[in-house]
Amino acid sequence: MARTLTTHVDGKASVSGPTTDAITYAALLDHPAFTGFAFALISHQVHPRLAWAATLRVFQIAMTTRASYEHTVAGKDPALRIMGFSRPAAMALMTALTGSRRGATRGFLSMGNTPNEDELDHVIATVVLPHLHPQLKATA
Repeated sequence: MARTLTTHVDGKASVSGPTTDAITYAALLDHPAFTGFAFALISHQVHPRLAWAATLRVFQIAMTTRASYEHTVAGKDPALRIMGFSRPAAMALMTALTGSRRGATRGFLSMGNTPNEDELDHVIATVVLPHLHPQLKATA
């Protein structure tokens, strides 16, 4: 049984189910949390191709890894490393998506289908961007 990305009545999204590599990618690509997260990165000058690839990878990790290991796995992930994300940057992406391990930072998935844009901007600007290498940003 695959882990599933569920939108709850309050609009918040969560990942549930046993850990497995079987993911329903069609459902993931259609989910507003997936596209919203990618567009949030793009709006903060992350190169569009990189934003989509990184978004897919952190969602894959979130859907196939126990919650207590998501940040560690993201930090050690070779695919994110090949994309140019350092360990702190990869872990920051996971924090922006799922929230911090101890709950100090709310993640994108807990913000609902229509997250407060100011809160989302704040999370991307303060959690992800400080760890992002300048070469990973889009050039005008």
